[in-house]
Amino acid sequence: MTTKTRGWPPARRKAQAQRIRAQKPWLHATGPRTEAGKARTARNAYRHGFRSADYRHLCALLRSQKNFIKQVRKHGYTPFSLKTENSLDQ
Repeated sequence: MTTKTRGWPPARRKAQAQRIRAQKPWLHATGPRTEAGKARTARNAYRHGFRSADYRHLCALLRSQKNFIKQVRKHGYTPFSLKTENSLDQ
């Protein structure tokens, strides 16, 4: 059985803080610097996030399904009241 640790000991935390202050990683931050690079990264959500084509297509399908269900409920149809072409022939 393993015991839970409570994070870094104070000495290790102090040493890490000193290393970070010495290296100053915030001065060497990565990311786009040109306007073209910034514009390109601003469009990331259109490919991978809630703005992607797949997600928008899924939302459109769900909206059409929701509207269909509203229409069915509005007209009071039940699963047994819907007639198909085959059932009319019999």
